[in-house]
Amino acid sequence: MKIVSRDTRPVVIALPREIDANNAPEVAAQIRAAYRPDRIVVADMAKVRFCDSLGTRELLNVHYWAIASRCEMHIARPSAQVLRVWELLGADRIFAIYPSVKAAKGSASRPQVLS
Repeated sequence: MKIVSRDTRPVVIALPREIDANNAPEVAAQIRAAYRPDRIVVADMAKVRFCDSLGTRELLNVHYWAIASRCEMHIARPSAQVLRVWELLGADRIFAIYPSVKAAKGSASRPQVLS
């Protein structure tokens, strides 16, 4: 008999200083690897100073994949520069963004998929 662990504790992934064409797919894969059903994965962006449109697209793809997989991705501590880009792209209205890792870990605000 195989016992399956349902570890649903939040996991924090510290993202790199830049998320762009050079590393966006790897960053997305790292975040996806942490997911389990009903788990919150917190993308800690405290060190991120640059996230271009490709990086944003990869994070959005992970966000939608998480919803489809019964998980949540919360964004913690994005910089003002990153938030400005996301405001221009409209991503700030899609991501669940929190001012701290603690707030992101403690909130279960499952986004709704709009059809």
